[in-house]
Amino acid sequence: MSDDPRQPFGRAPAAAGVGIILVVDADPAIRQSICELLRGRRHSVVTAVNGREALDMVAYARPGLVVLAMDTPVLDGRAVLRALMERGVRVPIIAMGNPAEDGQPPAYPRIVGRATRPIRPDELIALIEPPRAA
Repeated sequence: MSDDPRQPFGRAPAAAGVGIILVVDADPAIRQSICELLRGRRHSVVTAVNGREALDMVAYARPGLVVLAMDTPVLDGRAVLRALMERGVRVPIIAMGNPAEDGQPPAYPRIVGRATRPIRPDELIALIEPPRAA
């Protein structure tokens, strides 16, 4: 499958009504594994490899959620969050990284979760798909 960031993957309806999920990570193996996990759970996914592409994809694809590596090149995660705030973008964010190395993300009001690296699939899914009521 193509990892073209301009093409949404998996046209099936997203679970839990999230819509398109933007995955931002410079590491192709991490990006691919997250995309495969999410597509396997019927989410539509687009990707970006750096912060500048992430901002472009937020404007282009209008994702319902962004999974953002805080150590992205070109613009790091902190710069991406600041740019989103300045532009008035209100997309929910899951910040990925190692807080000891990356520091805490700025006070962006739409951070809905934090995922540590290496990514644990169950941790990420729990952040994206809240438990269903019994």
